[in-house]
Amino acid sequence: MPPRPTAAVPAPPTPAPAVVPPAPAATRASLLAAYLTDKAAETLRIPAKKIDPGTSFASYGMDSILVLQFANALREDLGELSSALLFEEDSVDRLGAYLLEHQRAEVDALTGARLPDSGKDANPDAVRGPSAASIGSLFTTLAGSGDPALSSSLLTAAARLRPAFASGADGREPETLHLADGADGIGLVCLPSLVAPTGAHQYLRFALALRGLRSVWTAGVPGYGAGEPLPGTLDAAMDLQADFLQRRFAGRLFALVAYSSGGWAAHEVLRRLEAAGAAPVALVLLDSPGRPDDDVAGGMATIAHWLTSRFPQLPVEDEQLTAMARYAELFDGWRPRPVSTPTLFVGAASEGPLFEVLGDRSGPLWRPEWPLEHTRLEVPGSHFTILDEHAKSTALAVHQWLVQRSG
Repeated sequence: MPPRPTAAVPAPPTPAPAVVPPAPAATRASLLAAYLTDKAAETLRIPAKKIDPGTSFASYGMDSILVLQFANALREDLGELSSALLFEEDSVDRLGAYLLEHQRAEVDALTGARLPDSGKDANPDAVRGPSAASIGSLFTTLAGSGDPALSSSLLTAAARLRPAFASGADGREPETLHLADGADGIGLVCLPSLVAPTGAHQYLRFALALRGLRSVWTAGVPGYGAGEPLPGTLDAAMDLQADFLQRRFAGRLFALVAYSSGGWAAHEVLRRLEAAGAAPVALVLLDSPGRPDDDVAGGMATIAHWLTSRFPQLPVEDEQLTAMARYAELFDGWRPRPVSTPTLFVGAASEGPLFEVLGDRSGPLWRPEWPLEHTRLEVPGSHFTILDEHAKSTALAVHQWLVQRSG
């Protein structure tokens, strides 16, 4: 007689991951405020009790580097978070209100996990963002090996795998931020460097020095933001930027400002704005190299590695690194062409570490000077400090030059 079949024994059910219930609304706001205060205090290295929830983070000395460090710390618990957000929602109260409205799920998970007795049941991964960027990790490893060609080749290859747009009409408009209000009718629209890590944070101290004097905006460069496609050609990138600025600042007087390699993009945008009859009142170049050398990709990768090594709290983001590699290709062999708009070149009084960082690449082509007609001003500091500890001197020099021209 064949053996009787035995009934299958069902496997014990897999326990569902612990779900942390959201805190009540008032408790949630209070816990979030306490969390933001603690994180800001850790970043600033001051006691949490000294932070007033209604006071701007910048008032406590949160500079451009610390803004990125703060944003990185928040991403660990709140997921994707734009660094630019901290320029607009620049206090515990303002940032908390924004997060409660726009990132409710992340806030519920975070504050629920911070309720008494909830920590032991909470899934520690439930409120964390994505893991470290793999391209950034590879770049750091290869750049640290002493062969920058390997790291720049990695980034160039990775950039070619990203979606690209072939014309300005197909790209995504860059993000703009309003950092300062001022009485003068001529505002400043600022473009950051092309070297990662880059962005609006570079102009934080610069804008703070001009509050009440002159309005300041920053505009991103196409392809550097999360989810943005890269430009397929230089014309596609610069047409998009010029068309966007023409629409965004129509009817408003402004000077176009750019830092370091961002001056190459600013000059190309200016040429297009002149052709459209919408030129700014001036082009202001902050210590920009006159033209890229024959290994612009290697030079940019070398500087990027130095910056991330010196400031390990800076996020090394895939999008920025691969965008940097794409723009290195687009500006390889580029030379500025004459324009009619008045140009101010603001040079750093000290060479500082720039040429030590570049080593064999520190030839005349990387030297911050401009080959076309311009007015030159020198300001205190080096290439890496004119928008940091010497940002106030730089900002006031630009402001006074514009006052004298318009007066």
